[in-house]
Parts: sequence; C-alpha cells; structure tokens
Amino acid sequence: MFVFIFGIVIFHALIELLWEFYKGFTVEAFILDGKDKSKEYYGCKKSNFRIITYIFDMTIVCITCYLSYCIRNIQKEFKESMVLPAYIYIICELLLTIISQTSGLFMLKDIASVLCTIIFTTAVLYSTFFNRFYTIHQNISESYEHIKRSQKLKDAKLQRRYDDNYSRF
Repeated sequence: MFVFIFGIVIFHALIELLWEFYKGFTVEAFILDGKDKSKEYYGCKKSNFRIITYIFDMTIVCITCYLSYCIRNIQKEFKESMVLPAYIYIICELLLTIISQTSGLFMLKDIASVLCTIIFTTAVLYSTFFNRFYTIHQNISESYEHIKRSQKLKDAKLQRRYDDNYSRF
C-alpha cells in the first residue's frame, strides 16, 4: 500500500519537474476583486500538465471504485463503508475545478478550497472513527446487559436456594 502511495507521489513530483524543466514557472499578476481594485495578487500559473495529473487522480478513483465494487460481497466484519467520503471527494473536486476555471474571485476560490477540505476531512473522520466507536459502544452495552441479566439469574437462584433451605424449618 505504501509503495502504491509513494508511486503516486513520485508521479506527481515527476510531472512537476517536467513542467519546471520544460517551461519553468511563470508568475501572473491578478487584480483582486472587491472594493479596492488597486491591489494586485501574484500567483503561479498552473501548468498544462495539471490536466494529466487530474486525469491520473480520477483514474485512480475509478479503479478504486471498481475494486470496491468487486469486493462488495465480503463479510460485514471486513467492510468499511467509505462511499460517503468518496462521493464527497468527487463532488468537492468537481466544485473546486469549476470554481477555479470560471470564477475570477480569489476569495471565493480560497473559501471553497478551505470548506471542501473541512467537509471532506470531517466525512472521512466520521465514517472511519464514528462507526467504530459506535460499534465498540454497542458491544460494551450488550456485554453490560448480558452481565446484568446473568447476575440477576444468579441472585434469583441463590434466593430460591435460601428460601428452600429455610422453608423446611
């Protein structure tokens, strides 16, 4: 798994290095939107290779979805439901791509990026940890109830023995 992730990182680093050696980074001046139009914002121009990395990332998502579909019939104990984070990731990426391509508002791009990151991270943490903690809580509650019932049965048996022993006198 780590080799696969390391391979993805190497791929992205190589694409960035190719872009650097081929064209170099260019800086663009943008005029900030808002009341004060006299301020300029300097930002790096994104490479055209960005499309290749985006297609590569979406291919990985599609392969992962296919593999998840292939193993859908395994036992429940071995499954983790990551459908919600996957959908949220795809929707967030599409929204960020649309906003970055259509909007000239830098503040909107930054806010959308931050909100998508927070939403996606929250969804992953919720689906990963909340379900596990809830399952642990349910197991502990069931064990506690089982112990409580067992203790009541033991107490009832002891009480019957006590009643039977003293009722003879």
